[in-house]
Amino acid sequence: MLDGVVGWPPDFAHRYRARGYWAGTTLGQAFDRSAGAHADRVAVVDGARRVTYRELSALVNRLAVHLALRGVRDGARAVFQL
Repeated sequence: MLDGVVGWPPDFAHRYRARGYWAGTTLGQAFDRSAGAHADRVAVVDGARRVTYRELSALVNRLAVHLALRGVRDGARAVFQL
């Protein structure tokens, strides 16, 4: 847990885990699983542009390399605006 972040109440967290809502996977792991399973399916639509999971995965990895070259490391906090 990040410093300064208030965690979920334990009973709430237990219910979510018991129901399978929280699977203990990161957003990155979930994306990689989806990208692998649906590589040629459309992941993003922006007007007339369509991006497959395979293409999006390549873009994500490119961004990760870009950030690493600028000093962003595991555990660093980063904010993205969509």
